[in-house]
Amino acid sequence: LSTCPETHGPKVLAGAEPRCIALLGDGGHAACVKAMLDVIPGAVYHGAYVMSQASLAQGQQKGTLATGVEADIPPDAVLFPAVGANRHRLAMSLRHDGRTFCTIVHPTAIIDSETVAALGPGTLISEGAVIQPRVKIGAHCLIGPNVFIGHDSVVEDYTFIAGGATLGGNVHIYKGAFVGLNATINPCITIGAGGSVSSGSMVAVHVEDGDTVVGVPAVSLNNLGH
Repeated sequence: LSTCPETHGPKVLAGAEPRCIALLGDGGHAACVKAMLDVIPGAVYHGAYVMSQASLAQGQQKGTLATGVEADIPPDAVLFPAVGANRHRLAMSLRHDGRTFCTIVHPTAIIDSETVAALGPGTLISEGAVIQPRVKIGAHCLIGPNVFIGHDSVVEDYTFIAGGATLGGNVHIYKGAFVGLNATINPCITIGAGGSVSSGSMVAVHVEDGDTVVGVPAVSLNNLGH
C-alpha cells in the first residue's frame, strides 16, 4: 500500500500515550489541526514551525501560529505536517533526519482499532469521519470532516478526501488523488494516481491517472472538450 519509507510514528488519539506535538506549517490547515489537538486527551501542542527565518518573520507579521523554524523543534517532540498542499515535498525534505511523523485521529471519528494501527505516518482523520472495517489508509493522507469510507477500501499515500465525501465499499484511491467536498464514489470504483473528483460529483466509472471528473454522473473534462 504505502511506498513511503518512514516507519509508523505514534498515534495521537483519545486513550493513547501523551505526546508533545510540533506542527510543521502555520496556515489555515495548521490552525485546524491545533483545534483537533486541543480536544484530544494527552495531546500537547508544542508550537507551529516553518522552514525558514523569512517564513517565520512573514508568519509573525501576519499573526499566524508560527513560533519557530524547523531547526528549533525539540528532539522529544513528534512532528505532524500541517499543510494542505506540498505535503509530499515537506515529507521528503524532512525524511533524512530520522524523525517520524505522527498520525492524528479526532475523538469523534468512528474507526476500528485494526484500521487505526495500520494508518500511515502523517495522516489526519478529522471529526465525524466514519471508516468501516478492513480499510487501508496510507501515509500523509487528509481525511476531512464527516467523510465516510466503506469497507475494504484502499486510500493510498498523499490522498486528500475533503469533507462530506462518501466512498462506497471496495473503492481504491491511488496515490496523490483528490476527492472534493460532498463527492460520492460508488462501490468498487478506482480513482487513478493524481486523479481529481470535483465537489458534489457522483463517480460511477473508473477515473484514469491524472484525470479530472465533474458532474452527476461524473464525466472526464477531456470528454467535455475543455
